[in-house]
Formats: sequence, structure tokens, C-alpha cells
Amino acid sequence: MQRRFLIRVIGVASIFLLPAAASAQAAGLSQTGWLSNADHEEPSPVITSLKGAGTANASAEARMMPKDLNAYCSDHEQYYTSAAACLKQKNTQYANTIFRASADCTAGKITTTEDQAYALDGLWAANDIGAGRTRWRDSEGKVVPTNLADNGLYISDQWETLCPAPVTPALIARAKGAPAAAAQNARGAAPAPAAARPPSLCAPNQPGCDDVGGFAARVTDFRTSQYNQNTKVVSATIRFVNKTTRPLILGYVRNSAIAINEAGNRYAASSPDNVRGMSEIAGAQFDPKFTVQPGQASDTRVEMAWRWDGREIIGQRTWNMDMTVREVSEVAPGQYRFGQEHALQFKALVPGGAGVATPAGGALSQVPAGGAPAPAASATPAAATPAAAPAQVAANLPDACGGKAGCYDAGPFVAEIVNTVATREQAARPWHTVRLNLRFRNKTNEPVILGYMSGTAVLIDDLGNRYAPSTAPEDAKGIGKVAARSADPQFALRPGEARNATFGQARVMRGTPNAAIVGTKYTFDISIAQLEVLSNGQQIRTVREHSLSFPSFTVGGAPAGK
Repeated sequence: MQRRFLIRVIGVASIFLLPAAASAQAAGLSQTGWLSNADHEEPSPVITSLKGAGTANASAEARMMPKDLNAYCSDHEQYYTSAAACLKQKNTQYANTIFRASADCTAGKITTTEDQAYALDGLWAANDIGAGRTRWRDSEGKVVPTNLADNGLYISDQWETLCPAPVTPALIARAKGAPAAAAQNARGAAPAPAAARPPSLCAPNQPGCDDVGGFAARVTDFRTSQYNQNTKVVSATIRFVNKTTRPLILGYVRNSAIAINEAGNRYAASSPDNVRGMSEIAGAQFDPKFTVQPGQASDTRVEMAWRWDGREIIGQRTWNMDMTVREVSEVAPGQYRFGQEHALQFKALVPGGAGVATPAGGALSQVPAGGAPAPAASATPAAATPAAAPAQVAANLPDACGGKAGCYDAGPFVAEIVNTVATREQAARPWHTVRLNLRFRNKTNEPVILGYMSGTAVLIDDLGNRYAPSTAPEDAKGIGKVAARSADPQFALRPGEARNATFGQARVMRGTPNAAIVGTKYTFDISIAQLEVLSNGQQIRTVREHSLSFPSFTVGGAPAGK
């Protein structure tokens, strides 16, 4: 597994302290210190309210001060168009932001300004960075390092503000033994259940499944294909399930997706377009389109490529895949803060989906909002359980596909392959073309606007032949297209309404070992944007990008099993 490290060059932390105190006094606020910022490069907000310090109900509120932002932008203007542009952005970002932190000083628990909960784990040793200061574990039970990327000491700073008393061995023992029960008892409430962490949805050593506590991820489809004579591609559809009681926003960490097979061939996702349905994290800008509601699931699709040099041994039996995603929290309308990273590992992936079984604890889309797996519907062994249905909307509408082939329930709408037509053309180059007619139906009681994400449709047969979108306008008919700078909202569905759209896929029948042979089973992947027309009627934004997958159907009529 590759690990990614972020190195930031920072100045002396005190450069933000003196201006903060001065600005607080100038504003007439009761200045009682600062809440250390998780981001080393940003100023620390000045505390405007501190209550219950040292008790079971310690809390603090803080705000960014104008003089601190001025000082920051003067020191960092080289990273912006100008210091004035930096100041305008920061003032907009923090205008209505209140930073809040709380702690139970009697139980060793804290919720920081990042809206992340931690439990006291002890003190850092003398030879560690932060020697003698508090060490913390996150919601997954992992120790938060003190390096610049993770900045575990900002938690210590906030704890020392809320709970200034020395940390005792008894407090550490309480925090490490039963922090949830201790916190509840300190408040006079009934003790919390012993199992604070939801059970894993992945069976031990289950292929293609990873559970990080707050969510589970499972590879539901894994395919190999060939782009040309030398470029080989693996495609994975990954289903994420939110096990918490709050909305989960995830982003993909740039260049983190890789797959390595038994021969050591390394496949990589080198472009943002190689990841569909989930936004890439590569800077300050972020699109929260991959938001999963409590107890619900949603899919993303990743394509990774490897270029064969003509001499290397080609592996083709099993792959291990790594991918890093990061949690994101909304701190104000339209403003987001990056949280914890999760390095996911999917082992023993077999092309064609073999070895990707439903978890023993229940299908990944059947986790109720309470955070615990749904009870099993029967005593049927997990391996024989049908594949999980895609994500449902918050209203928990029933699965409209019911295991039907060629059908995908995306939550607010359902898409179904009505029929397919294949043709051969003998021109200067022999072509094989497949046209797919899909019916989209609105499941909700509100209008839904859909659009085709241009260039995302991919058809792969069971021989590894890879089809690409036909030349426009044959690539998509009957539905508007969405590109980087444009979106056509013509495909609007009223509640319960259904409409059809046609998508064309084609390939040249030469250039690869199996090019002249036509497969018998096909898998079709496509990304559909859910659009919203803003109140001015002139602007359109993408609410969600749904990654749809239709595995293993036949061509030449209705999908098999209908």
C-alpha cells in the first residue's frame, strides 16, 4: 500500500497570536485565548466564549479576527492573485463561521473545531514530537500522529484550553477503558451501550471489502479491458455505505488509486476523469457531489491503466487495489473543510466480479440509519445472497429493480435497459456498434433533471473488448449533455414520469487479440448528472453525479433475465 504524506512549510506559530489578542480587544470581545487551527497555515480563531472549563461540559466558541486575516494575507499573497484577493476570499470564507469545540474533562473526550471526536490515549513519550503532551485516538481507534499532515497537537492545544488541569493516570485509564460510559455517567445519564463502534460489514478476509468504522466500501464489479494493443485497463465499481447517523461527504485523493496484479503490473488512475461519481481533492476547491445519507449507499467507478512494453509478463488472475478517500465536513453553506483520510484496501479482486461476495452482516445498502447492520432476511449463506441494491434516497423508497438484470436504482431515479441493437459496418475499418435504449423514471415526488456526463459511457464485453462513445450526436440522443462549462437541462422528469434516451457505443474490430470476435455478455457503465436550475434561471449546477453500472447482459434485445 502506498502512503501519501503532505509536507507543509510553516512559520513560527506565534505570528498569529499577538495580532489575535490585539484584534479581539479592538473588537470589544472578551479575549480568553485561541482555539488552535488544524491547518498550520491558517490563523487560529480567537475565543469569544469559554464555559465550564475543566468540567464535564466544557465548551468554547471562537471567530477569525480581521487583523489576523490581514496579517495572514500579507504573508501569503504569493499564493493568491494579490493580498487584496486573498483577504476578500478569507473574509467571505469566515464571515459567518463560528468555531466550536467541546470536551468532557472527566472522561478524556473532546470534539474539536473540525467536528471530529477523539478519546484520550495517554501522553507522548520524551523522544516523540510533542513530548509530555496528550495523545489521542480517533473514532476508528487509530492514534492521531503529530506530523504536519495530521497535526495531532492541535487536539492537545484545544484540550488544554478546555481542560487546563494536569492529565492524571486515572483520567487516562477512564478514557481508554470506557470513555462513552464515563461521559454519560458524568452527566447523570444512563450508560451508553458497550459496543460504541458499529459492527463491520466486511467478513474477515473477505475479498474486495473494507470497513473503516464510519463507512464500509465494497467492490461490486471488477473488469479488465484493452484500450489498444499495449494499454490495458481495469475498471472497479465501488459501493460506499454510510454507517453513521449524519450525512457523509467523501472526496477522492488525487493519484491514490492503484491496482497491482500477481505479476506486479501496476495500474494507476492518472486523470480526474478516471474517477466517476466522486470529486477529486487536489486543492482548496471542492464539489460535495458524493454525499451519502445515513444508512444509505452510493457508487463510484474507478478506471486504472497500465502500458505494456511488449516484454513484461502480463498478470491476469487477481489484483489488490488501494484507494484513498477523505471525509469532508460543511462548516458553512458552500464552505467545506477536509477531515480524516482513509486508505482503503481491496484484496483478491478477480475479473468478472468473482470473489466479490455480499458481506455476512447484510447487504451494503441495507444499513439502517442507526448505524448497525440490518438483520439478515434469512439463513441463506452470504455468498448466495443477491447483490446489494444501489443507494436509496433519504425517504427510503423501495428498490425499484428487485434484482432485475439491466436495471439500476440510483435513489431519486431508476434507469433500465429497454433494448439493445448491434450492427457491423464494413468500411475502411470494420466497426461493431451497439446502441442501448435506456428508460429513466423519477421515483420522487419532486421534479428531477438529468444529464449525460459527456464521454463517460463505456461498454466492455466478456472478451475484454472496450467500446467508446460513438461520434456526436450519435453518442447520446434524447437527453441533454453535461460538460465542464455547459449543461443542457432538457431532460426534466415530473414526479413518476419516465422517458427514454439512447446511447451509442462503437469499436474498431482490429488492433487487439480479440478484436475480431464479438462477446456474448456486456457491462455498461455511465455517469448521469442530477441537475438543478438556480433561481435566476440562467445558471445550472450539478447536485449529484450518479455512477450507473449494468453488468453482464446480452445484446440484441431485452437484457437477460427480463
